[in-house]
Amino acid sequence: MTITAAVLLCILGIILLLVEILFVPGVGIVGLFGFIAMGIGIYGAYQIGMLEGNLTLAGCLVASGGLTWLAFRPGTWKRVSVNSNILGKVNLIDEQTIKVGDEGVCTTRINPYGNARFNNEYFEVTSQREFADEGTKVKVIKIEGSQIIVQPLKK
Repeated sequence: MTITAAVLLCILGIILLLVEILFVPGVGIVGLFGFIAMGIGIYGAYQIGMLEGNLTLAGCLVASGGLTWLAFRPGTWKRVSVNSNILGKVNLIDEQTIKVGDEGVCTTRINPYGNARFNNEYFEVTSQREFADEGTKVKVIKIEGSQIIVQPLKK
């Protein structure tokens, strides 16, 4: 093994450890391969000579320590975290928009939840007993809080 191959194995190991920390935490396989690659690289460098092995080991320790310090700094995770807010909301049922007895059309399959259009408004609905395919006419049979319960109409 050449010193270039040993150093490249150590760099690959450090990259795999970084991938483990940032992208696949908790799995362990990627980190394990990173440690194995670094170990093989350091072992290969010691096979070349004591000085090369010591320098490779020191470089791996400094790089790993630097990445650990960087990973646990408070500002690091703020840069990679998602800062958006969820703007979704539950059905806001207005008695003037939809009421029991209204008929509409499924815009998605109701299995048992889906979407339907009533009076040119879209709502999330549920069916108690029967499933309904997209395009099926449905009727509102009950409104409980923010849940609209529908029944498919027979053709």
